[in-house]
Amino acid sequence: MKKFFTLISALVAFAATGTAKQALPVAFNPWGETCVVDGNSLTFSAAWAGAGNWLNYIDLTDYDCIVVKFAEPTEGDMQLCTEYADPTTKIVEIDGDGNEIIKYDLDKSKFSTMNQIPAGSKVVKVDLDIDHADLTAQFWIQSKAANCKCVIAECYAGTEEEYQADLADNPIEVPETVALTLTDLGSGWGNSTYDAATQTVTIGDDWSGKGWWLSDVDYSHYAAVVVEFAEATAANGKIVVESNDGSNGDAGLFEPNCLVKVAALAPGADHTKQVYIQGPAATQYKINAAYVATAEYIAANGIADKYAGTEGINDLKADTKANSAIYNLAGQRVNAAYKGVVIQNGHKMIKK
Repeated sequence: MKKFFTLISALVAFAATGTAKQALPVAFNPWGETCVVDGNSLTFSAAWAGAGNWLNYIDLTDYDCIVVKFAEPTEGDMQLCTEYADPTTKIVEIDGDGNEIIKYDLDKSKFSTMNQIPAGSKVVKVDLDIDHADLTAQFWIQSKAANCKCVIAECYAGTEEEYQADLADNPIEVPETVALTLTDLGSGWGNSTYDAATQTVTIGDDWSGKGWWLSDVDYSHYAAVVVEFAEATAANGKIVVESNDGSNGDAGLFEPNCLVKVAALAPGADHTKQVYIQGPAATQYKINAAYVATAEYIAANGIADKYAGTEGINDLKADTKANSAIYNLAGQRVNAAYKGVVIQNGHKMIKK
């Protein structure tokens, strides 16, 4: 009788919580040489490298999300994506034994969902598209920078409640800094270029730019982007941090002779889209390091805008050219005869 009541209790608990989570394979296959899979460990040597996990069009409509748990905090910024087959692209093949093999043309599929994997994550999810989850083809992990790594502990399809419970038990461990790759800069326009061998940005058209395309990264735990130049800049410029909601961080303006620039993140830092450097035509900026940093790290290490021969921008004297430069709202340096809204000494004003 005791076993009977135990079984009834289990069935009641199951009914209350919904479908039990479904284990998914932890075997990932790399996309080429820029991702190395060693057992459950995935190491990405370049931005936008990836490794996929094939599910063969399974039906996951009973679940809210695919969840990946990690054996240790993740290193670098990555994303978790899933893809679904389009039923209108169904292909039926017959194998040598006369059995039907059903396939779909994923090149024509437009259905996918994705979510961010911030550095330091121990569990992440990607929501399932309920309209297409009956033909879940695969999910994959993709890097957003070089030198990313994760070690897979478990993968499953489950409910939002199950994910939230795992997240509560495995909160993100925010690293003090996250590097922006210097092996490849994927954002740019106006003929601006980047030489990875010398880590040098060359501006093409006047006030065009070059930088880091992130697509969608959660930097809500961080205060600013820090760019350290390998040598004092020959010209002025600016660092722009842009979010997917269209908002930008601070103006990011710097003067010639700059060694370190700290650019505050945008209000929508949880969905950071890109970071880029702008400047006058033909200007070159040689970069030593670029990273996002927490407020605590910045304060503890005394990081501030720095110019050659000074400790920081606040040490510049009021009568120096660097302190009196005038910019328009496009970040272009203008002379005293310019009419309109300008920025000088960090303040906006109207010159008539």
